[in-house]
Amino acid sequence: MGVRRRGGGEGAFDATQSVESKHINKTTTEHDAQPLKPSTNNTHILGLGLVLGVLASILTQFVYYLILTSYSRRHQQQQYAGSDLNLSDLKPNITENDSIFEVQQPQTEFGSHNDYLVIGAGPAGLQLGVFLQQAGHDYRIIERSETVGSFFASFPRHGKLISLNKRYTSKVDPEFNLRHDWNSLLGGNDSSSPLMRQFSTEMFPTREAYVNYLTEFYRHHDLRVELNRTIIKVSRHNFDDGDGAIHEGFTVESSDGTQTTCRYLVICTAFQKPYIPDIPGIEHAEGYETFNA
Repeated sequence: MGVRRRGGGEGAFDATQSVESKHINKTTTEHDAQPLKPSTNNTHILGLGLVLGVLASILTQFVYYLILTSYSRRHQQQQYAGSDLNLSDLKPNITENDSIFEVQQPQTEFGSHNDYLVIGAGPAGLQLGVFLQQAGHDYRIIERSETVGSFFASFPRHGKLISLNKRYTSKVDPEFNLRHDWNSLLGGNDSSSPLMRQFSTEMFPTREAYVNYLTEFYRHHDLRVELNRTIIKVSRHNFDDGDGAIHEGFTVESSDGTQTTCRYLVICTAFQKPYIPDIPGIEHAEGYETFNA
């Protein structure tokens, strides 16, 4: 039975209706506060759509890469087909059994003075020699071994370079391709200069393949390299080169007593000899320079 407030009129209300109203409002509020649960089927469909989208994107990029790689390969083969280094004539795979000294090195008669002397006919010395020669400078590269790049006859000890030989980049821009070729030397203004990709198909070439490449680079550019000469002493030297003025320079002396003067001396030597510390038991340790990998 309803209970009414005294006084009646518009201010009176039914207490029972008020309690029922509060109960309904409370129930509605609690229901609204509950989080909505997504449908299981919708979740599965959404996940499947994402997976298919990712797979489609990967497949598209792979097909695009194959198309560009095929075009780049044909372009590069056409580019080198007319040069003095033909892909079919070179050794793409050099093995441990191939001789790295099979090519006789051309020799040049040298005088007793050069404006530029470069000690070491490795990659750095040969690269500098190309730029000096193309600039018209009087230079000479002195190498103590019987071949250029002799460092790589023994090193790395495990027989593989750790520098990339990326032959196909999907690009035809020579500058871009050289940024992905960590072994080839720059040919300067000679567009037919040899590239390492012509001597090895491996991503990480063998050291023998690199010596063959450096040898061909040296022969191609006809660099002025004096082989089989070991420098044992370098000293300051003042000289008159015929212009009536005294110039500062250097004198280098080889193991046979031969001396050569120069105005500018550049040292491009590689690994010389190991440092062996004076500690007990060091004779039982094997150094990197001799261990068999």
